[in-house]
Amino acid sequence: MALRRIARLALLLGSLLAVAAPAAASDGVGRGAKWPNGPIRVFNAATADAKAVDLAIAAWNSTRSRVRFVKVKRRARAQVVVRYDNRLAFCGLGFGSIGYPGPYAVAEVRIRRGTAADGQSCAFAGQALVVAHELGHVLGFAHDLKRCSIMNRSVSEGRGGTLCVPQATGPQDAYVVNEFIGRWRCGILEPIDLTRMLRRYGGTAPAPRADPWCDLYPPIEPPAPLVLTRADVEDGAGGVRPAVRVDLTRPADPVLPPFIAADATLLAGSLRDRVYLYRTPGACPAERPLDPFTPPPGTTLVTFGGWQVAPGAAQAVLDDGVTPGPQCYAAWTWDHVGRPSRTAAQATIVVA
Repeated sequence: MALRRIARLALLLGSLLAVAAPAAASDGVGRGAKWPNGPIRVFNAATADAKAVDLAIAAWNSTRSRVRFVKVKRRARAQVVVRYDNRLAFCGLGFGSIGYPGPYAVAEVRIRRGTAADGQSCAFAGQALVVAHELGHVLGFAHDLKRCSIMNRSVSEGRGGTLCVPQATGPQDAYVVNEFIGRWRCGILEPIDLTRMLRRYGGTAPAPRADPWCDLYPPIEPPAPLVLTRADVEDGAGGVRPAVRVDLTRPADPVLPPFIAADATLLAGSLRDRVYLYRTPGACPAERPLDPFTPPPGTTLVTFGGWQVAPGAAQAVLDDGVTPGPQCYAAWTWDHVGRPSRTAAQATIVVA
């Protein structure tokens, strides 16, 4: 009996060391031991982020593999505990022990508790991504430094893995990044994560999403309707030259979630509450210019700037630089945090 007790104590001590040691492993060194087939019991002590934990668990469980996270109500029954650790410097950081810790030890996931005032990284989307990342470590997966993955070393501003989200490395890149304000990789797991899970634990990959991005608030509408009327002007030599009056209707401001409003101070201010109007001879442009100030050849930036009218009212612009022939006008709006409308308001007029 004493020998059995000593052996059991030694096994328990070894398992505890396996949990206490993975700080280096959580930085991407190696893979942990596989979990036995069956349920992995999870107790959530991070109760303010219950939605995030549920989303993270559902993402891994979507593979229908030989292991499955199951929430339990009693901490004493848990094999994995999710809890807060405010020694972590900010939301977006987390800790996850690596792999199966053994039959008598408990794996651990730690995240920082935040509020809406801390931005999207502390909201349910950012926290779900972090918890999913740390549960990936619990399953035995290391960091992926090469491909878009939930196991990228970090989560970018609560939107997705760093390699899944466009990053601003130059002045023009800020315009691309702004398109992803208030959006997140809501499938949570990326194709490479599903592949790894299936190879390690079996199962069936869920159908991929047509669009991996989801909106956390609806994008602002374009400035429609766009009304075009001829408004020729004197040319200074006794004649007239063609001109077009463009009436743009200011759309309603979208209601921003508190965590998006909190991020507003970090975002590019030059595009907030703006409208950009372009003219293209012939056909309308298929896409919004990547850099609002540098339209593609053949397209002219007619005007840009802040709104001078209230939502629902029309703001007039006079374009006296038109040439004969069909002219397409396209206008996009940017909301209060600098995110553009998904589509343009468009209208065409033939200048004789």
